[in-house]
Amino acid sequence: MKKILLALLACLLLVTPAFAAEAGQTHQRRVVATECYIDSTGQVRSWIGELIALPGRAVDVATGVYASAANSVLNTAVVSEDGGLYVWGYNRDGCLIPGAPERIETPTQVPGIANALSVSLGDGTGFIVLTSDGAVYVQEMAKPGQKRVELPAAAAAVCRGGGYAAITVDGSLYVWGADGDADSPTRVDLPPVRAISRGRAMTAAVTEDGTLYTWGSDWGVNGYNQLGRGAPGIVDYTPGVVEIPDVATAAVGTFFYAAAVDAGGALWQWGSTARAASEDITRAADSKVPAVLAENLSFRQLVLGAGQSAGVTAEGQLYTWGWNSRQELGSGTDYYVAYPALAAEDAAFCSGVPFTGSKENLKAQQREYDGRFLDVAETAWYAQEVADAYALGLIDGMRSDSFGPDSPLRLSEAIAMAVKAYERYTGNDEPIENGSPWYAPYVHRAIAYGIVGVGEFEDYSACATRAEMAAIFSRVLPVSELPAVSDKFAPDVAPDHRYAAEIDLLYKAGVLKGNDAAGTFAPERQLKRAEAAAICLRLMR
Repeated sequence: MKKILLALLACLLLVTPAFAAEAGQTHQRRVVATECYIDSTGQVRSWIGELIALPGRAVDVATGVYASAANSVLNTAVVSEDGGLYVWGYNRDGCLIPGAPERIETPTQVPGIANALSVSLGDGTGFIVLTSDGAVYVQEMAKPGQKRVELPAAAAAVCRGGGYAAITVDGSLYVWGADGDADSPTRVDLPPVRAISRGRAMTAAVTEDGTLYTWGSDWGVNGYNQLGRGAPGIVDYTPGVVEIPDVATAAVGTFFYAAAVDAGGALWQWGSTARAASEDITRAADSKVPAVLAENLSFRQLVLGAGQSAGVTAEGQLYTWGWNSRQELGSGTDYYVAYPALAAEDAAFCSGVPFTGSKENLKAQQREYDGRFLDVAETAWYAQEVADAYALGLIDGMRSDSFGPDSPLRLSEAIAMAVKAYERYTGNDEPIENGSPWYAPYVHRAIAYGIVGVGEFEDYSACATRAEMAAIFSRVLPVSELPAVSDKFAPDVAPDHRYAAEIDLLYKAGVLKGNDAAGTFAPERQLKRAEAAAICLRLMR
């Protein structure tokens, strides 16, 4: 009798509806979701390459997956670079847009959400969205609209699975809404966290020191161990360590498996990808303990669905593996692809600036400089730099006839210059309309592009220091566009300075040259407007 009961329980587990989970990671955008990804030009495509038409370029994507014996993407959400949130698919009980049809056929902007930065759908019965000011909102079924979630600090990443999760800018992790959770956000007792993923009944978190923790209900199948620790079949809502060294990121899937990438680039996977009792669960990718599935791919981002998995590398390569019954993986025709196979080579970058471009695009003048600035003498060392920066549309005067070369540059102005330069680099010459305050759209895009972090600066109207300028400008272009041309360094910048790496990058690339023969940088001195024009131009050339 005991054996019969256990067999019935296994069958029930195998047909229980489940859903995919995206990972929320600080300093990253989601560029891959189940069955779709963002390409290097900002367009959304299916894994097999089909284009999904959207207004503007996308910076974040998520899918809602709720499946039993076969994977089924219920709905999709995309964040555009201007902060719009677009959704389509199954709108059950208004879970995407209250009052809209049950089936939203084409991408439709969600009212009430502005400056969206990241979104997660979980099982497709609602969403959680992060805005560029660190605010968090949720939309649930049968609710009249979005509800703001109160957190002690600005959020830097969000995730939705069986419940919700948010990482704040100080690395604190808050969870709510799932089995074992409180109804309102409650801090998890962990060291600072950099990545979070939630599935139907399990949560995985990666701390800043590379430790992977899991907790929840181990929905194992035939003895598989989804939590990746201890005996299978356990229920433990206290985070426990998974013995994988130096983890970079992790993701939780369904039916019932998880994966992680270590700092050396190896992909680990464990649990079961079986979706029904009729399917062979002894697949090559299945393991009762965390085991290396592939080496040296160096995935920067993972997404696990109902047995379909994908990863994006630092170079923008998309790999897929798992169930391929509809040939949805885009990496072959086999019914099951056991190991990661290349599906595309044009995925957007999940960290740093997202889209590819060319320095050739930076040469196009936007307007003519007519000598209008009376305070810029023709003999001044910065005269040509100011003229060129103005002609390229990177910087304006303080007044129509005055540039203010010795006046300090404000953070808002530095950010606007950086965003304009990046837009030019990617071939986008569309002007950005000012907001309220005027710099708000530039700040949002800077955060969406990875040029500025959520909560990195408290007051955008403050004067920028030279170190802050270096940090902002160093993130405008991919590192590949900033090759080392010298071995110079800033002797007055300590190795533990907040922006030491960014300053050193620009010194080595010849963008920063120092203030004197010794090459001193004066990192905390306010940046002059003439200096900003010169440095930005060196960055672009």
